[in-house]
Amino acid sequence: MMLTVWELAILLNLEGRERRGIAGETEIHILMTLILTIWIYLLTQTIWICLLTQTIWIWLLTQTIWICLLTQTLWICLLTQTIWICLLTQTLWICLLTQTIWIWLLTQTIWICLLTQTIWICLLTQTIWIWRISLT
Repeated sequence: MMLTVWELAILLNLEGRERRGIAGETEIHILMTLILTIWIYLLTQTIWICLLTQTIWIWLLTQTIWICLLTQTLWICLLTQTIWICLLTQTLWICLLTQTIWIWLLTQTIWICLLTQTIWICLLTQTIWIWRISLT
């Protein structure tokens, strides 16, 4: 609660002095200057508190933004790692499939080779039998 100039003058007993002729205009001016100084001081304190509060809010907002950016960066990192793991897994599956195909082709080649050899052996045997029969 702020006091008016006259309430402060009563408290300082300037009213009684003025009646007695002791207090003059100078004391009233000093008193008004004192009250004005107090008002300016309180206003300055209020402005500093307001600036400090705004600074704290800006700091909190900045921290929130940094935390948000960090969180997004972590999510992007996890997503990227998931994509790389997925690509690696697909590469492994393609590698296994390719190896399976190569093994299958190799097996087919071996079977074809064995079949060819069997056919040649059969032809050779038949030739030998035909040759023996023709000799007798």
